[in-house]
Amino acid sequence: MLSEKIHLKMEMNNIVSIDFEETVVHKMNLRGLPIEYKVMDMLNMQGIQDHSIDCVIDKGSLDALCSDN
Repeated sequence: MLSEKIHLKMEMNNIVSIDFEETVVHKMNLRGLPIEYKVMDMLNMQGIQDHSIDCVIDKGSLDALCSDN
């Protein structure tokens, strides 16, 4: 729930959070926070306008890409 921590601790309000699992996105939308949750794959971000995102943080993918295994 990194996006929630960013919202709450850094007081950022224009956050888009993506996950490829529809069930996860549905549950996150039920939390009632001002975060836009979308079902999407980070390698195919159709529906996101070019140059509309200032910063991308994907902790899970970063961990996988930087793993020694």
